Amino acid sequence: RLGIDVIEDLPVGEQLLDHISFFNLNFATNYTKHRSSLEHNIEDYLNGTGVLVNPFHLETLVFMQTKYAKTPGVPDFEALMIPSISSNEVTSKFWNIRDELEAKDNHPESDFSICGILLHPKSRGYLRLKS
Repeated sequence: RLGIDVIEDLPVGEQLLDHISFFNLNFATNYTKHRSSLEHNIEDYLNGTGVLVNPFHLETLVFMQTKYAKTPGVPDFEALMIPSISSNEVTSKFWNIRDELEAKDNHPESDFSICGILLHPKSRGYLRLKS
């Protein structure tokens, strides 16, 4: 129907797990970091460094086991530390931050957010193409 030839019929989308995530745990600091231009970020990328080689501009990624974990030794929670989403032109464009909202961010160069993700969701589903 879509004009795409099937090479192999695999059960893609049959084990969709909805990992519950918590955003907007935001912190302000007095740390000073200068905002990089898109040109600078591209130059860094070409040298294998910078925000463009780092998914979501992650500063820290932690897997931990909480007291609610069902299996000993297996993490059930993930925490991500990300700089303010308006900390540079790349992340602002990625998250589609409007200029008027970005202007309200008091210290975008120094603020950061923590995102928490449950790793073993109970919900399962599927995703299928309609046509």
